[in-house]
Amino acid sequence: MNRKVSACHRYFDGEFFNPWSESVKNAHKKCSSSFFSRAFSFRTPAKDPEFPDALSQATLDKEHGHSCVIVQLDGITVMTDPSLSEKCGSGGHKRVRKVPCKLEDLSCVDVVLISSDRAEFLDQVTVEKLLSAHPKGHLRWYCGLGVAKTLEQWGCTTVHELDWWDSESFDDITVTFTPAQNWSGRDGWVNQTLWGSWIVQGPSKSFFHVGCTGYCDVFKEIGNVYGPFSIATLPIGGYESLKNPLWYTVTPSEAINIHNQLKSERTIAIRWGTWVLTNEAFYEPKRELERRSVEMVIPPSTFLATRIGRVVKIIEGEIDLMNSVYESRMSHSRNTSVTYESPDAYSRRYRSSIAQSVRSTMTPSPRS
Repeated sequence: MNRKVSACHRYFDGEFFNPWSESVKNAHKKCSSSFFSRAFSFRTPAKDPEFPDALSQATLDKEHGHSCVIVQLDGITVMTDPSLSEKCGSGGHKRVRKVPCKLEDLSCVDVVLISSDRAEFLDQVTVEKLLSAHPKGHLRWYCGLGVAKTLEQWGCTTVHELDWWDSESFDDITVTFTPAQNWSGRDGWVNQTLWGSWIVQGPSKSFFHVGCTGYCDVFKEIGNVYGPFSIATLPIGGYESLKNPLWYTVTPSEAINIHNQLKSERTIAIRWGTWVLTNEAFYEPKRELERRSVEMVIPPSTFLATRIGRVVKIIEGEIDLMNSVYESRMSHSRNTSVTYESPDAYSRRYRSSIAQSVRSTMTPSPRS
């Protein structure tokens, strides 16, 4: 399954593009350039009649979504799209909900997957703090073509830069970079690096992640070649308007279609309710996901939109998913075979320790 496409997903002048649609190719520069102007336009969400107090602390604690996730499966810990600073880029939006973790305590991560080098998916401060939490240098960074240079400038050493359909393996884990309909942009440079989606395959479970994408036929191909997946994380927000969606984002109903095409057993909704990047109502993506799930006969437990800080046990004893939650005492997960006699014992430890982390994280610290 280790295929590699030609350089057909590059413009002749060296810029990357999406090869599925001429209209998308033509919209690429126009839409990406307008993103930078929108970054300084949307500061508060559109008014929402169903949530007039959308940004109150009580509502945020109850309903709020997330973007970055940590997934644990088959003895490894995977972090996606490390962007956990207070702002989305140096001059961008402020995070609506504070990160409920200390990045310095995330010493359990083995693999970091980067969907795009845009600030909402890749943040220098987050990367540097992750490096500080892993002084022995065992972190593995996976990115698309052209992104490795940035990571290495920030101090990353074990960087794997892949083209679409490339795979890289370590121990009994295989990581594959697959396509997505997206764009890249950093420091004023647009589409100079390659974006995509990710697959992590272990001995018994598999994980699919895409941080941002438009709807296209490639997910059906991915599902046919690599599916079914034990768990997937798919975006549901930032689509501007249900009547006129952006070409590089999906609506909740399109996300459900991707979920089905990937043959995912369970999916977690991401990319909503963290930064105000577009003008749909703040909680509209979650509501639309719930409504469309009913219409499309998708069981609620199959496609979840969880609040930030919550641990979701996708498959009992097998997979735990953390939404930006840390556990300060968790050891490097690939070393667990030395301490724990069986995978079941290790999974029980995951569930207990993560639950303790959530309780301690969500409890306010006493004032000094």
